[in-house]
Amino acid sequence: MCPKEIDRINCHEIITSEDYVDIYQRLTVDVEEKAKAAGAVCVQNLTEENWIFHIKVDEDKCDAYYNELSYMVIPNIYGLSSMSSIDASGIGPILKNKSLDITGKGVVVAIMDTGIDYTHEAFIYEDNTSKILSLWDQTLPGNPPDGFLYGAEYSNEEINEALSLEDPLSMIPSTDEVGHGTFLAGIATGRTNRKKRFQGAAPDADLVIVKLKQAKKCLMRYYQFKEDAVGFQSNDIMQGLNYLKQKAKEIGKPMVILFTGASTEGPHNGSVFLEREFAYYGNTYGVVAVIAAGNEGNAAHHYHGKFEKGEKKINVALNISPKDRGLFFNMWSVLPDELTIELVSPSGETSGKVPFISDKWQEIELLLEATKILVFYEFIEERGGEEAIYVRMINPMPGIWTIAVHGDFVLNGEFDIWLPVSGLIDSETIFLQPDPNITIVNPSSNPGTITVGAYDEVYNSIFLASSRGFTKDGRIKPDIAAPGVNIIGPYPKGVYGVLSGTSASAGITAGASALLLEWGIVKGNDLALNTVAVKTYLIRGAKRRENIDYPNREWGFGELDLLNTYNVVGTK
Repeated sequence: MCPKEIDRINCHEIITSEDYVDIYQRLTVDVEEKAKAAGAVCVQNLTEENWIFHIKVDEDKCDAYYNELSYMVIPNIYGLSSMSSIDASGIGPILKNKSLDITGKGVVVAIMDTGIDYTHEAFIYEDNTSKILSLWDQTLPGNPPDGFLYGAEYSNEEINEALSLEDPLSMIPSTDEVGHGTFLAGIATGRTNRKKRFQGAAPDADLVIVKLKQAKKCLMRYYQFKEDAVGFQSNDIMQGLNYLKQKAKEIGKPMVILFTGASTEGPHNGSVFLEREFAYYGNTYGVVAVIAAGNEGNAAHHYHGKFEKGEKKINVALNISPKDRGLFFNMWSVLPDELTIELVSPSGETSGKVPFISDKWQEIELLLEATKILVFYEFIEERGGEEAIYVRMINPMPGIWTIAVHGDFVLNGEFDIWLPVSGLIDSETIFLQPDPNITIVNPSSNPGTITVGAYDEVYNSIFLASSRGFTKDGRIKPDIAAPGVNIIGPYPKGVYGVLSGTSASAGITAGASALLLEWGIVKGNDLALNTVAVKTYLIRGAKRRENIDYPNREWGFGELDLLNTYNVVGTK
């Protein structure tokens, strides 16, 4: 919605413009009044009580504006989880089984990512019609979906008409500049190309695509992320999920939602806003939410510390790459512990122990280093019920920094620090004594989603980068592992290539979930399938090796094996 007095303003231009900042507001009444008071010229509804205000702020004043706000109202940014497998997953035999006759027909796979090359043969049926039932490109001006204020929506009929033209892009200019979304759609649902040795997991499933818009430069700078990084704002992802809810009702078919974005922000216990929304919607009959575990297992982006009895300070060594313009990280500790921090530069200049002042950004300048440090303490963070500390380092000197963690009041003594996900910062920005555990990314740590790790089916070993569990509160994640190394799939401009990572393994699992939805709901074998039910089926059928104890931090409950799932549960 836009406030009534500015209904005529094009909200697409405002929402996508670098001249407007985006902030969360939690409201149930007086929304227009609050929006006007805040100076919002466009407002979006995310849920019944969550809104996004778009406010005019000069680009060079964006940083200062965000510094005056509570951290919780600032959108988070999600990077990408990844930059022979079908048979290894037990999917090939299922597709060949004539008595089952399951190929994903009557099921929709919905993907929120970098878009899709809708002209690729992998997404076109033999009668030259598209597998894509609808496409919402958040980046293009045009006709937004009903109830939304930005982007352009294209129907199956429009896409088919475009495909009949010599130049389809002249009618529908939506593309995938990165290729990640095209690849995911292909390995989940792509049509068979035997010459390329390619087979989508659910080749007769249809698609609904959301091309997420790139995060605003202002917000990327605020978090000090790489200028050329691909990142999506949490509010745009939430609107994408709202769109998928709407399309599922319109289409009336069971739906698998695939999302492989990743963030290390949050308490890692499943309580982040997006995590809860994915789980809530995935609880609906006929909907399955599949999320990538992330590729942070060997990234050295997590530090776990524990105060021993009588210990008052722990020094954490952090190397900052000269290629990073700055750094944002977050730290969590269990109440009633009260921890404070101090940062020491490579040359020995210190911020001093930053005093505990809750819900306010404190700014410290290191004059010799020309470095600015901002610290935000939150004594009882509403999502995790823990103490949270957020740190922004602007123009840090490259080299080894020390994060001195002071135990002002310690009973439990454990704390965790996470750096941003790979791709948003340089690979040389790392902890020198990292912990590969508890690296499952947000939004994959909620029990209401299917979280997928990756393994190499050639060597029968876990993919080294695959994020490891468990969650911070000790729940089992990942749920299962699927092939995720050198997976073949389609890329834009009609080519095929390979991808490794948990994005690929999640895409294969999304296709497997679509096959289960066809068996259960379309064919009437189990009409009560939702995320938890499908996850239970997949776990029961998972392949488990004799020399490994399950569940565990790397493999979860085992390897995806859809054929064995049918062998275990029968056909009712």
